[in-house]
Amino acid sequence: MGWSHRDSWEVCLVLQALEALQYELECANFQAVKVRYSISFMRERSVPKFNAAVGKRFDFSVLVNNGAFRREFLIEIHGKQHYEITSLGYRVRESDGLKAQYAEGYEIPLLVLRDTEVVRLHFDEKLAEQISAFLGIPNPYAASAAGTRGQGD
Repeated sequence: MGWSHRDSWEVCLVLQALEALQYELECANFQAVKVRYSISFMRERSVPKFNAAVGKRFDFSVLVNNGAFRREFLIEIHGKQHYEITSLGYRVRESDGLKAQYAEGYEIPLLVLRDTEVVRLHFDEKLAEQISAFLGIPNPYAASAAGTRGQGD
């Protein structure tokens, strides 16, 4: 039986960050009366025909649109099963390697985050910032924080 991230708290944190980025970008587009950036994403994106990687799934596929281009990005969350030295760990690492080859072969940027890194970034309130930097989109939270800094000073 394969590992499922459905109950993984770390994957839920990334999902929450992506949903928040999507919402904030929609609000910024509405205020600017034009689409500057938009993102859409899907969970558990399967790898199409690519050697032995067929059927392997990425945790997230994110499509970024800035009006001039649309580009796909992939995000993987790795828990301890990706690093353990067991027969399952070996199969998981082999699968990780195939997915990395797929991403590289199709020139799709791949962000791999350890579960512990996701938690640290979440508690440091930098998870959305890390993801937006990877996606090459402005961090809407940085703009709103910068706008409020000067108002109360």
